[in-house]
Amino acid sequence: MSSVLSQEQIEEIRVHYDAPGRAYHNGRHLDSLLEHFQAIRPLLLCTEAVEVAIYYHDIVYDPQSPDNEWESMAQMVADLAGTMEAEIIRDAAVMIEATVSHELPEEADPAVISDCAYFLDMDLSILGAANDDFDAYEAGIRQEYEFVPDLQYCSARGEILNRFLNRQRLYFTDYFSSRYEARARLNVMRSLALLDNLAPAQ
Repeated sequence: MSSVLSQEQIEEIRVHYDAPGRAYHNGRHLDSLLEHFQAIRPLLLCTEAVEVAIYYHDIVYDPQSPDNEWESMAQMVADLAGTMEAEIIRDAAVMIEATVSHELPEEADPAVISDCAYFLDMDLSILGAANDDFDAYEAGIRQEYEFVPDLQYCSARGEILNRFLNRQRLYFTDYFSSRYEARARLNVMRSLALLDNLAPAQ
């Protein structure tokens, strides 16, 4: 597929995603989002910004840092400033920032908000994956946070999953909700039950 990024830029980005210690936030995760991106291209209003957001949203990923999203945006700006329209970089930054809370930005152009909804849904599509794939995702997240004690991890992970489960609708777009909503809720409830069972034993 044609890309707004050069092949050299893509190869450099993939080096980051293939770094040691990335059990989930790796090249496979990137490829999954790119597959979704190809499927929904006709629904997007600024494909270039969405593509850039996909490539850069986890380029910096250190589970022990609270600043991954900001550092990923800084890396994007450092790499692309002067080589791409400033509007594309700006819109991609809005989408990457939205991954901090996985909520839509309150103040942005309506077209950016629309594209951001698809981008965030792509990022959470794994929640609605088949059981084995979802379980591998949960195991990968735990592996990335292996330095966190079990009791603390169960509490923090449960809080994140409950936040998604308590939404009126887990996915923002009809496209992803119709395909993944029901299974995502079952997967998340199953994971929460496992976390609850693990926590008291610590």
